[in-house]
Amino acid sequence: MATILLVDDDDAFRRNVARGLRRIADVVEADTFRGGERALGEVERPLALLIDYMLPGGTGLELLAIARKQKIVAPAAIITGDDRPETARAASALGAGYLPKPFRLSELQGFLLYNADFLLKLEAALSRWRPLYHLTDTETDVLRRYARDPETASVAEGRKNSEETIRKHVTSLLAKTEAPNMRVCVARLLRETSGG
Repeated sequence: MATILLVDDDDAFRRNVARGLRRIADVVEADTFRGGERALGEVERPLALLIDYMLPGGTGLELLAIARKQKIVAPAAIITGDDRPETARAASALGAGYLPKPFRLSELQGFLLYNADFLLKLEAALSRWRPLYHLTDTETDVLRRYARDPETASVAEGRKNSEETIRKHVTSLLAKTEAPNMRVCVARLLRETSGG
């Protein structure tokens, strides 16, 4: 069975969420930044990552950044009571959703099902486009990130590149795909993910 990694220092909240999620997947729980870091090394190809924003020893965004450096591309959500827009933007830059507390378990399950399905379809479409348009690893990653968040600043932050560098990759992508702009390019890619 697939595994979801759940990291939250609120024991009652974490146990309640884990109990509900166990209907759809195994759940590995951690209650600190270090515990989450250890769990990342133990869980092979997690179905999803659900990480609290504020953890003893670090933030959920820092833990998610470690997961992304380890090439863990599973759908992820930062779960938090922090409703500042910059927190949501930072989560998005790491390819993660943002679920403000409190939320219903049905909302979380819907998020997981939608994002896991979308991610699988996105990767399938990218695997078709890569040889078709002779995309490099970097161009493929830039396109993946634009499909998840159309803001150049978020793509640049997520790749740890300047916006100017991202624009150069975009220019190459547009030339190869013969799309007039990234909006059209991403729309074509996303049509493939929906089977259209």
